[in-house]
Amino acid sequence: MSSVRAAEPTDGTHAPPRARRRLAASPWTWVAGLYLAAVAVYGVLALRSPLPILFPDEFRYAHIARDGLDWRGQHLAQTARLYIWFIKPAWAVFSSTVDAWRASKLLGTLALCTQVIPVWWLARDLVGPRLALAPAALTVLGTWMLSSAETATEALAFPLTTAALCVLAMGLRRAGG
Repeated sequence: MSSVRAAEPTDGTHAPPRARRRLAASPWTWVAGLYLAAVAVYGVLALRSPLPILFPDEFRYAHIARDGLDWRGQHLAQTARLYIWFIKPAWAVFSSTVDAWRASKLLGTLALCTQVIPVWWLARDLVGPRLALAPAALTVLGTWMLSSAETATEALAFPLTTAALCVLAMGLRRAGG
């Protein structure tokens, strides 16, 4: 008989301690945690809002996502089509208007909270990966994040604009290097 221990099966359920420490120390783990925490908080706030709260925009976008660009037989001129396409899957998946409206708010929450990524990415070059979590957290702590409770174009416009500005800033910083 051999006194050598048989190798334990590596089915992926038990990561070695070194791999767990490396994952916990990864800055991306902290960014993902910040994103998930923001999504959880603002998702709950969005779902607790019982009624549409932003002028007629919510009704307009919901109608266009559900029924297209015709309203009572007349064609609607709508320039914000990207947002309509963004929430359209919610209206395609759910038959209930209330469920689709809630799903569109959750889609907006998921999109709004993505701002932590470009802000952290820009700030990590300036202040380091750990301290860069501060501006990323401030990005999602703003009171305007309550717009995740709305079906409004801002849910997609804010993260796209933030990403564009951060990429521009990174490009300008590297242009002279």
